[in-house]
Amino acid sequence: DMVRAVVAKAPSGGGGAAGVSAPELWALCVDRVCGPADPGSGGADWQEKMLLLEWVSVPLCEEMASAESLTELVAATMPALASLWSETDWPSRLPAPEDALSAALVRRRAAFEWIGMLIARVPKSSFEPGGRLLEAAGASGLPDLKKLLIEQCGTAAKERLPLPREPTPRVAALKRLLHTAAYGGYVNLIVHTQSKPEVVSKLLFNWKKLWENAAPTAAFRLAQTPDHPTERGSSLARRPGAPRATTRGGGGGGGYLPSQALMSSSLSQGADDLGSGGGGGDPAPHALGRAHTQSSQAHSQSQSSDGDAPDGRPAQRGPQQPEEGEWQREQQREREREQLFADDPERVGELASATLEMDALNKEPLVQLLLRAVDQVRQRGLEARGEGGMPVWMGRLLDTLSSSSATYTTRLLVARLVYDLRNLPLEPLEPAGGEAASPAPGTKRLFADHARRWYKPLARLVLESLHANGCFHYFAHDLLQLMGSWPAEAVDEADGELHALLGHVLEKGMLLCNDKRGPVLAENVRTLKLLLGRWAPRLGAKLPLRRLLILKQLKARSKGDEAREVQWRKAALHLLNALLANHLPLADDEAATTIPGGHWTRLMPPGSPALANAPPAASDAYTPVGPTELLDALLSCVKHARKAVYDPAATVLGQALASLGGSAAADKLPACEENVFKYLSELSMSDYTQAGTSRLLVLLDHLSEGYPRLLELRGR
Repeated sequence: DMVRAVVAKAPSGGGGAAGVSAPELWALCVDRVCGPADPGSGGADWQEKMLLLEWVSVPLCEEMASAESLTELVAATMPALASLWSETDWPSRLPAPEDALSAALVRRRAAFEWIGMLIARVPKSSFEPGGRLLEAAGASGLPDLKKLLIEQCGTAAKERLPLPREPTPRVAALKRLLHTAAYGGYVNLIVHTQSKPEVVSKLLFNWKKLWENAAPTAAFRLAQTPDHPTERGSSLARRPGAPRATTRGGGGGGGYLPSQALMSSSLSQGADDLGSGGGGGDPAPHALGRAHTQSSQAHSQSQSSDGDAPDGRPAQRGPQQPEEGEWQREQQREREREQLFADDPERVGELASATLEMDALNKEPLVQLLLRAVDQVRQRGLEARGEGGMPVWMGRLLDTLSSSSATYTTRLLVARLVYDLRNLPLEPLEPAGGEAASPAPGTKRLFADHARRWYKPLARLVLESLHANGCFHYFAHDLLQLMGSWPAEAVDEADGELHALLGHVLEKGMLLCNDKRGPVLAENVRTLKLLLGRWAPRLGAKLPLRRLLILKQLKARSKGDEAREVQWRKAALHLLNALLANHLPLADDEAATTIPGGHWTRLMPPGSPALANAPPAASDAYTPVGPTELLDALLSCVKHARKAVYDPAATVLGQALASLGGSAAADKLPACEENVFKYLSELSMSDYTQAGTSRLLVLLDHLSEGYPRLLELRGR
């Protein structure tokens, strides 16, 4: 606000009674940030330099309304800036004391921040011989300042920077900001001065040590439900009401149990606990956390109190957004200052309306810079294509994600970029009239077109992150739903390692899916059903999914916490239902005595944080689960006292009985039929109350829906 007031009052004139002018304020910033450290401070003025850089100089440049006003703002300080930019030996002159080193890193970062803003806003001719800024610099010895700046920024961004001491956490953080600022300046220099796509791609996306330099070293902890804000437009925003990719699960063998039944965490015996209709499988926004956004808040207010959305999907019962106060308004003003494309406002790229969330991954400056680089390259017609028609930048991301030497944090950031860019069309869109370009419905998507090459590294990362975080976190949901939205043909039928990864992902998801919060449980199960609906028809028996985990959940007991037991069993019933609905066998193959593809630890990259949670001895041995064990467990669920369990259990048991006919386990069918009929007979003769009669009718209805033969057994 102070900077805005200075620009409004005295944008270019002298101070005097009117107060300080914008050029005077800028000159103060350049002098204090780039000048030598205060001898009496011991270098402790690094904080002042940082504040002047971030809170005064950068906003001051952004407030300039035109290239001419920005040129006039900085012209008088060009001798000092040219001297700063021409220091090629600065790495060797870094001081060792922590405060002095901090001040030197901030000073060098300022050099890169300022050149990035200037080169994007003023004509490039200003930096050429005879240009306004080069003339103001008096840089007769620097006939090609642009070339020097490109070399300086590129080297600082992509090469190692040796420090004169072991970095403290503060120095490490300042060093990362320096590398990021250097790459930001490099991006602007390249896209504004180069015109050949092959040259641009070679310079921008040959990253060398960029990820090591600019990515954080600490691993991100990903929460089960997102608690980060979402934003609009070109500041990395989720457009209100923007749809997620949806794909209907492909099933045959009986319909899906509707997921509404999982929304309630109570022990309700109501007749509408399960709901009606089948065919689920559509992914929806995460049931919790994303209600923080305006769109999902409005959506949640439109839900019925029973938890059913108007479109038949579960209601999003997230926390209500607090009333807007001064703190919220300040946060909004802060977000407005963080415009991703503010340095190039005349070009509104494809990402201006992207569906993005401001989680810890998207807040990383390197992620924002790479998003901007991709957007600018595509919008300026500078996108070069490589092997298989894949853009060069996409190929570099794929190489990084697939590299065993890349850190877990780096792989997460690459996956974040993939998810952020998931809706890019196959060919760049031309913006019209300054409005953001939006692809028409049915437009081919770039990542979907190359999905076959992305499937394995993404599946590996999802499995790694599930084990590393110990929960079914929101980003795993996002990535799995993205993979589920891609064409089924993207799953390579001949890649056994991929099949093993997919099986482990499903199993780990099943283990982590349970939650006391009904909406979270429903979303977890919905995601797993989506994946089964996509992968099972494609792979069939090649999808290695062990039934032991489902069996344990069907038999779950929780002493003193019946609600938790009910949730475990409901989740297992829905997952087994998804297997049967997609024509997968009820039981394991009796010959499958080892884990297909080996224990999950054998699929992890070296040094993965997931391995810290691995068992001491990773055995590949496995005891397959037979049909009798699962049928007995299903029958025990049918006998359960709670309708929330016995109602869906009857449906799944009917499907299970039907699946045995004509299978290798058909000989188990008569004994199971006898057990079911015996229980129904005992129920009909032991409970003549209205509740008992109602229960019997419900069980007969759901059992016979999947297995009509059950109604003929009375004649035996």
